[in-house]
Amino acid sequence: MSLSKENIKSVLELLFYASASALLFASVFGVFLCPAPILFIFVKRGKVPALITFILAALASLLIVKNPVSLFYTLGIGSYLASIIYLTEKGGGEKHISISEVFIKSSIVLSCAALIIIASTTRFNFSKFSTQLETYIEETQKKLVETSMLTKKISENDEFQNLIKSSPQYIAGHFLTQLPGYMFSFLFFTAFLNIFLFRKWKNTVFSKKEKLTLWKAPEILIWFAIISLVPIVLHKTQLVPISTNILRVLSFFYFLQGLAVLSFILARRNISFLIQCLFIALLSFTLIPLPTDKAPFSNLWLNIPMLIGFADTWLDFRKRLISSKMSLRG
Repeated sequence: MSLSKENIKSVLELLFYASASALLFASVFGVFLCPAPILFIFVKRGKVPALITFILAALASLLIVKNPVSLFYTLGIGSYLASIIYLTEKGGGEKHISISEVFIKSSIVLSCAALIIIASTTRFNFSKFSTQLETYIEETQKKLVETSMLTKKISENDEFQNLIKSSPQYIAGHFLTQLPGYMFSFLFFTAFLNIFLFRKWKNTVFSKKEKLTLWKAPEILIWFAIISLVPIVLHKTQLVPISTNILRVLSFFYFLQGLAVLSFILARRNISFLIQCLFIALLSFTLIPLPTDKAPFSNLWLNIPMLIGFADTWLDFRKRLISSKMSLRG
């Protein structure tokens, strides 16, 4: 049976998106977007082509990333994609779903899958990983020492000096204590970014009444943030790593709230979407250190959208802007 041009085109399309997903997974900066090509195929072609594309991408990731991390594509990304498809299948017609609901539920699925993979591959024993990390840090330190003389400004930076002078064992140990916060922030960011894109491609299943520019983090989270700050303020060294990890995860939600506030304000000023993105990106990369301990590398780095998100919990900028506009009309 000969293949028609349309069938050949469909096969090549699936191979292209499978390759794109696998390559994104293998890259450092593109890993956040690796589920996106599969979701796009699901929107464009349906469940079966999406499943085939996912299987091809999973096989490709095993060939490209030849270590246990590649299992995350099969179990982690697979379960995440399945949860989104399942949740959004209920939408459409008269019944629409909330993007917040899809985000929270799919994030839980993704996090559980990550914990299962970590437990099955390491049994929560990170000694081998720590040794590999120490070797990598030692090599990096040697390269930094060689290049530090090229730029005086960099060589005089305190963080840079700490990175060179601290022992690889200390840096590796510090990184491992901070790993849970980074990991869950990474998972939540991946979940949100791909759901945001999916909403653009298949907006019919999501509630039209839900405006992302009005989104707020659940109010209970601010109490977790305040409680987490107590050990840092009181210098309870043993509890500081736990508090820092909790704050790092919570700061992601306030980062989203800050983005919503900025988008709301900029949209009311009739500023173009491109300028909005550039301005928000600039603010996002403006980092402010929050010292959590006197030891090196103990800063919790916050950006301006995060701080705006925290402040909005009490000040409610958007409500004030709406009220002021209504009073001017009156």
